[in-house]
Amino acid sequence: MTDLAEVACLSPYHFSRFFKQAVGLGLQRYVMQRRIDRAKILMQQTNQPLAMIAPEAGFSDQSHLTSIFRRETRITPGRYRTELA
Repeated sequence: MTDLAEVACLSPYHFSRFFKQAVGLGLQRYVMQRRIDRAKILMQQTNQPLAMIAPEAGFSDQSHLTSIFRRETRITPGRYRTELA
């Protein structure tokens, strides 16, 4: 966030505050939502294993993808993929 704040010529505090006002979510939550969206697209459009989708969507590994995905969507990525079929 510090780098983004510098680009915007704001302190990290003010950048965070303005970002949340503009987007409606904090920066970290926004990034996680974008990662989940990317993972969903990859699950819909490819047959790649979740272990390959996770790093491509910005998660450290499949376990990280699964825990965040479940927390945010209330279902696991595997179940999400099954329900697509």
